[in-house]
Amino acid sequence: MSKSVHFDYWEKSKYGDPVEHYRTQNISAKRNRTTRFYKYCNQKRKLQPGRILEIGCNSGRNLDLFYDKGWEVFGVDINKSSIDFCNKRFEKNNKNFVVHDIFNDQTYINEFSDNFFDVCFSMGVLMHMPPAKEKTSLINEMSRVSKNLFLYELFDHEQKNPNIKFLDYDSSSDEGNYVFSEDYRQYGHDLEIVNEMRQNRMMFFQGVK
Repeated sequence: MSKSVHFDYWEKSKYGDPVEHYRTQNISAKRNRTTRFYKYCNQKRKLQPGRILEIGCNSGRNLDLFYDKGWEVFGVDINKSSIDFCNKRFEKNNKNFVVHDIFNDQTYINEFSDNFFDVCFSMGVLMHMPPAKEKTSLINEMSRVSKNLFLYELFDHEQKNPNIKFLDYDSSSDEGNYVFSEDYRQYGHDLEIVNEMRQNRMMFFQGVK
């Protein structure tokens, strides 16, 4: 597959205000996931403050702890309101946040040198992108520009989740439900399952160079 895919669901905030949605609604569970991610990087991987890039950062909730602990944070998202919020929240790094459709146009990430970031990650983003050469290219670039690659995505390895709707990408439907269950190890890069990060049918993958 290779064609332009629209993500109007997120770009136009059809789910509601991005700041309220990602920083207020069900915030306890979301904070727990974010905290576990930071602790995994800091305590388990013992990563020191450096540069960190989030693909699909939205309002930057996953970057809060890193920023407060001295990391230089970067983010890219398709939603302008989210990036505007990030530029206010992360004042010291407000030049590092960009509005960009990184699935259909990867020039943003192409411009970074190899291993520029200490960490590059996505959290519940890649699973909304259809299997396509664009997705493979994006994962390759995420790996290229980072020393540590983390993908926190839907992963039903043992059995399919009956609640997941698999869409036909040739259809005209565009509600943002681009969910596919994939084994991300097929992309290479020494991606491994991190069992202690499993939560609500989600699995954390990590690739360390």
